[in-house]
Amino acid sequence: PMRDKNDDMRSAYSPDLIKSGIRGKFVRRYREGTNIVLIDPDLREQFPDSESVNKDLRECLEKQRESASSDQLSCNAPDEARTLSH
Repeated sequence: PMRDKNDDMRSAYSPDLIKSGIRGKFVRRYREGTNIVLIDPDLREQFPDSESVNKDLRECLEKQRESASSDQLSCNAPDEARTLSH
């Protein structure tokens, strides 16, 4: 069958499927925005999920606050090896 130029829906989508959607289902999350960060493959073992990343970032920021003498974010002294939580 010939399709209208303004009709961009594929014929494979049945009207029942289209009507079953919930309008605004993700609007709250969309309005909050997203902050997606990709973890490099070599760090994924130490940071397997958001919880582990957030925990270590908070610890790093706390160390920075405690040593407010530094101009840049530094989680540890140059001669210290950072102990990861995972």
